[in-house]
Amino acid sequence: MVLKVLFIHSGAGIGGAPISMVTLAASLDPNLYDPHVVFTDNGPMIDISRKMGLRSSVTKMRAVLAYGAHVPLSIRPIINFCIQFIPTIIKARQLIKAEQPDFIHLNTSALISIGIIARLHNVPIIWHVREVVNPGTLFGRLLSGLICFLAHRVIAVSEYVAQCLPDAEKISVIHNPVNTSIFDPGYKKQHREKVTSLIGLHKPSLIIGILGSVQKEKGHFVLAEAARLINKKFPEVIFLIVGGGAPEGYRDTLRGRLKTFLHIPLDNQAKLNSFLSEMNLTEIFKNVGYQADVAPYVGSMDILVAPNTKPEGCPRSLLEAMSMSVPVVVSDIGPSREIMGDKCAYFCEPGDVLSLSSQLIDLIESKVLREQLGDAGRSRVLSKYRVENHIEKIQNLYELVSDELNRKSVMGQ
Repeated sequence: MVLKVLFIHSGAGIGGAPISMVTLAASLDPNLYDPHVVFTDNGPMIDISRKMGLRSSVTKMRAVLAYGAHVPLSIRPIINFCIQFIPTIIKARQLIKAEQPDFIHLNTSALISIGIIARLHNVPIIWHVREVVNPGTLFGRLLSGLICFLAHRVIAVSEYVAQCLPDAEKISVIHNPVNTSIFDPGYKKQHREKVTSLIGLHKPSLIIGILGSVQKEKGHFVLAEAARLINKKFPEVIFLIVGGGAPEGYRDTLRGRLKTFLHIPLDNQAKLNSFLSEMNLTEIFKNVGYQADVAPYVGSMDILVAPNTKPEGCPRSLLEAMSMSVPVVVSDIGPSREIMGDKCAYFCEPGDVLSLSSQLIDLIESKVLREQLGDAGRSRVLSKYRVENHIEKIQNLYELVSDELNRKSVMGQ
């Protein structure tokens, strides 16, 4: 029997969470599972998903409630959630009735409204929690408790995330994976040549890279301040940003137009650009924007840095760098040591510019240390984070859920 799995993700912008989801959906055994990927808005992930051979569609359901370590509670999203709640409930109900899925795989904690309607229709939910939903606040405890109540099973992407959730019996810890055949150090030379040509580097330089949307919480501004110190000693070092700010089209929205009119920075990317300009660092920072395929950029780096000031669930960038044998400097926060181990990275103090610059300088000065960290990272990925193992664990969980539902069905007859 082939089970219909309805994957739902909030929005359709490029990011680690949606890429992980479509990679999972595309890798499921087609003899056992029939995946349908639904995005709640338009965006580039739809084409990416379709190119992977997935049945993909858009159902605009905008009652999202994003909250966590990186997203503080504010009045605007609460108002939006309340306004959009009933329209989202109606559309989610229509979607469930039309698709008749065996179960729903929710890919973000923000989809509370869809979780409610799925529960009311007795459609089992596998809820993939990729964020730190409960950063130790009352609202976080309520939100994480509601997720566990609505879900049949919860997948936490790290032990750290699991510890923030209340119902241990429902939780399975399955770390994010990485495709070790794509993120392979054997491609590093050709990636380096491609990327240096793309960003216009015409002389040998050491490249320090950072992945992800530009945010204070991800440490872009801390890195900028550390770069000022590093540049004085190593002016040949280049900093590569793979990511961006607000989504395409934001400038043309009412809010975007108002910011432009008032000469307010459009987003964090604009704020960072201004910050770099003030410190005369614009020339040593290269930003290539959001990329669907980050492998060439990771492979071009000599060091990857993840100087988060707040914890993430299980950052894909760390796994991708390790898989490419790229040494990592990461904030000693959240699940960083759980993911990296103690011997595959240098750990800096969150938000500490001197700590970050010191760790980076040690690696800049020693190719031997960079190679040792890189080799250790590759070995760790091969033993713990292979995508094949990840798919096997997910399918085992699906099978467990299916068996439980069948037993309940038999007992109810």
